[in-house]
Amino acid sequence: MVDDLVAIFLTAPKRAFLEVGQRFYWQYLLTSYLIGLTVLLVRSRGEMNLVRGMKALFPTRVWLSRSLIHDVTLTYLTICLQVALLGTITIKLEGWFESHLTMMTTPYFAGMIQQTGWESSAIATLGLALVLDFAFFVGHYLQHHVSFLWHFHAVHHSAPELNPFTGYRQHPVDLLLSTLIIGILVGSYLGVIHGIIGQPASIISADGEALPVLLFYLFGYHLRHSHVWLDYGPFWDRIFISPAQHQIHHSCAVEHHDRNFGYMLAIWDRLAGSLYVPSSHENIRFGLEPGHQDDSSLLNLLWMPFVRSQRALSRTALLLGVITVLSLVPWVDAQYRSKIVAVHEGKGNAMPLMEDMTTNEIRESILTGTHRVIIPTGGVEQNGPHLVTGKHNYIVRQNAINVAERLGQTLVAPVLAYVPEGAIDPPEGHMRFAGTLSIQEPIFEAILEDTVRSLARHGFKEILIMGDSGGNQKAQERVAQRLNQSQDRSGLHVYSLPEYYLDNHQLDYLRGLGFSEDEIGTHAGIRDTAELLFAHPDGIRINKLDASGEDADLKGSNGHPEKASRELGAALSHLKVETAVREILELERTQ
Repeated sequence: MVDDLVAIFLTAPKRAFLEVGQRFYWQYLLTSYLIGLTVLLVRSRGEMNLVRGMKALFPTRVWLSRSLIHDVTLTYLTICLQVALLGTITIKLEGWFESHLTMMTTPYFAGMIQQTGWESSAIATLGLALVLDFAFFVGHYLQHHVSFLWHFHAVHHSAPELNPFTGYRQHPVDLLLSTLIIGILVGSYLGVIHGIIGQPASIISADGEALPVLLFYLFGYHLRHSHVWLDYGPFWDRIFISPAQHQIHHSCAVEHHDRNFGYMLAIWDRLAGSLYVPSSHENIRFGLEPGHQDDSSLLNLLWMPFVRSQRALSRTALLLGVITVLSLVPWVDAQYRSKIVAVHEGKGNAMPLMEDMTTNEIRESILTGTHRVIIPTGGVEQNGPHLVTGKHNYIVRQNAINVAERLGQTLVAPVLAYVPEGAIDPPEGHMRFAGTLSIQEPIFEAILEDTVRSLARHGFKEILIMGDSGGNQKAQERVAQRLNQSQDRSGLHVYSLPEYYLDNHQLDYLRGLGFSEDEIGTHAGIRDTAELLFAHPDGIRINKLDASGEDADLKGSNGHPEKASRELGAALSHLKVETAVREILELERTQ
């Protein structure tokens, strides 16, 4: 754990500068300043040459100011905090809201829209950009209008000079609010779309960044935190927030206060009555009124907002309470679901993991109509230098829980972790790497068969075998076939679910996002890494993700796992879950 934290603080800034999905990506900086240089040269009408233009673009008053030191320091802390904590919170919130909104909308809207072709992907992508932009606006609006929150957001506004680092000049409390709002709204949107089209929305993106946001970053985003005035004109400034409009937002002038909260679009400000469209170039003094925010030290920037906010705390206690409850919902749901029974249209069961239930609770569940159970099979195998050996177990366990919740009245047996992984002596395949555990296929079948018979003895009538490894599939099919043909079935139905692993459309989904076969890989590549980031992020060794220079046969993995993301893992896991649910319902229908 300590090694991972050290790796985050060492590698996070580099990743922020080198990855397309980060707004500090070097190409966004380069294109912004190329646009800025062009604007300066054109407006000088020939009076400024390239050298003078560069001096005007990088003035010493900005790049040698004391404020820059605070900007750079807070940028470093912000980026590390996002990687170490806030990214995980966002993904958990998005995943929880997406999962539950999917369950809520599927019974009513499933099949209403068939997701086919690029048109639906384009609509889903534009919708995501709109929701994301609205989430930014809501958070920003609250940061200015709720006095308790303003003291933390004022850290961002206290910069007397603007530069690209100012975009990351944020107090951790400020970041947390934005994270919560984005996670809730984006997750809800993805859940609604998922429920309507019957599968995760196919978002047009590059390295996890939606195309509209990528274009926004590429065409002058970093000029918004600069001294270079660039407006889009009175017409387009009413549709998009220009760099000049955001500079106005940072102005000390009274007429500019609480104006232009928007991120990409101006429509939210128009609706809220906070839009300010400049008619011409305005001379702006950035920062706050003297004495409002002490910029003398980094400690003051981080500590004083807590001191100043005490007076406003009572007026916003209710709001903070609501935000806190919303942020804890996913974790309460995960930790205590065994004590909460969710009932929907007559269906429902407590937390479906049998290993977390008492024998009385299992018996009561069977007596009240829970006759279906899932047996997940995983494996313990090498997964390169960056994934833990129990990868399959974590992934299939989480997916089995999600399948059980989708079906209702379904329990989940403990994961069978010991599976065939190849010959032991002489070692073959994964057994050539330390940590891999393998058993003979007849033994695996015997364990699986006795597990099914045990569950059937307790009263389960429908037993589903769901394997997350390719080597498990044939044995599972043989066991299901053998037990379904036995004379003492007594109404028992045993189903193997090969489509969950072998025909879940993950490859089609990744190809549609523009990933090549080499990038996707076949073992411990994008798919496995993304799914584990979603199901068990602690199972990733971040400092070992990029091993592209190593020999694939020696390191035990291939593909480009460094291109994986938790967002991608959520989508890939949902594809597996949806495939399993459809497969089960079809098997039940034809029985």
